[in-house]
Amino acid sequence: MGPNASIFALIGPLPVECEVQYRLPLMGTLENATSILSLQLKVFAKVY
Repeated sequence: MGPNASIFALIGPLPVECEVQYRLPLMGTLENATSILSLQLKVFAKVY
């Protein structure tokens, strides 16, 4: 569970989406809680 933020923009002729996400597990059994920070960069292109 955690927040995320994303931005969608045009860089030249290509649309690009950048997403940042932070996750913190609520509960686990026999495991330590590990938080995760991830960054995703998505580039969209048209295929003819």
